[in-house]
Amino acid sequence: MRLFEWGLQIKGWWNKETRGWNQLRVRHLIQLDTIRKEAEDKELVWMHCASLGEFEQGLPVLKMLRAQKGDKVFLVVSFFSPSGYNQRKNTDFADAVIYMPVDTQKNARLTVARLQPDLFIGVKYEFWWNHLKALLSQKVEIVYISVKLRQGHYLLQKGADDMRAVLSQMKVIFTQDDETSLYLQKVGLNNAITAGDTRVSAVLDRKDKVRQIRNLESLISGDHSVMVYGSIYLSDLPYIETGLNNQSWKHIVVPHKVDKNTVAALTTALGTGFHLWSQWDGNWQYNILIVDTIGWLFDIYQYADACYIGGGFERSVHNTLEPAVFGLPLAFGPKNKGFVETQYFLDQGIAIEVNSANDFVSFMSDCMAKREKIRHSIDVYFTRHKEAMMRIESWFLK
Repeated sequence: MRLFEWGLQIKGWWNKETRGWNQLRVRHLIQLDTIRKEAEDKELVWMHCASLGEFEQGLPVLKMLRAQKGDKVFLVVSFFSPSGYNQRKNTDFADAVIYMPVDTQKNARLTVARLQPDLFIGVKYEFWWNHLKALLSQKVEIVYISVKLRQGHYLLQKGADDMRAVLSQMKVIFTQDDETSLYLQKVGLNNAITAGDTRVSAVLDRKDKVRQIRNLESLISGDHSVMVYGSIYLSDLPYIETGLNNQSWKHIVVPHKVDKNTVAALTTALGTGFHLWSQWDGNWQYNILIVDTIGWLFDIYQYADACYIGGGFERSVHNTLEPAVFGLPLAFGPKNKGFVETQYFLDQGIAIEVNSANDFVSFMSDCMAKREKIRHSIDVYFTRHKEAMMRIESWFLK
């Protein structure tokens, strides 16, 4: 870990993001002292998230704690990812957002000593062993949520006895599925309990508050089916370009990054014959609408008949729960592993994996006939997992 820390310092000489990361590390201890003073005698709960994905899983728990305890609790969220920190540092759902230092014994000891939390909540598989040991040495209660492990994970191997000994001292480990609970119980971790995916509660809550979009209301009774392309990268284009020329569909394309360069590259690739959201009056002269304004993707999904989700030809496919909550057939690229929901969606025929342009063309031809069956299978998944927060909340109320 020390070598890793030194490597960050060297990389910061030429990498802007890493340099910003290093600057956060320098301010870290001063920030902790300030937070401790602000918290006064309130119960201090510290939740650690690697990045934005883990934050989304932890968010329902933050909301629950605020609803339960009101201003008697002081909520602190930490990120290891600079992008996660920068995008959520002003969130309304925490009293303070901090950067998580590299997991050395010294960093862990200083962080825990200055923050003095009453409860630590880890999300998914953010196991920071030096920090966990420091927390336990100060008799801080530790809870993990949304844990998901595959068979063969290092924690399940013979050489992981010391790490499992640390996990055995957690108050509870809430897992996303029975499979993970069984893996952990087989290696002696009887504090593992299946809860489900906390994000389902958050997505269902968002659906109840979805905004209507006047310019898209005509699509509900229109003659065309509607395909929404969510969080699209330029690397997705070769696989969806043929489908975008299908005139029997309306196509709403939402880029992952809504900046001038990305939108310009996208419009150049598509050529002529599209509307830009920022200039559109609601009349469909063309069948393609490019959304060049942020913050509308989730609301747009309600008008779709099917959805292609981007990111599957980059690091990983983007959020599939958000379009799924509207009962949509889904398509995405091959980089989709590690998510409970994507595997379920593929297994149940809710989604297809796109590896060629022909795969997507076939999806467009077949998906509407399967819509009702797909909607039912999605309902089964959401019903099963929406109880996750109920199980977690009941534990906290004990």
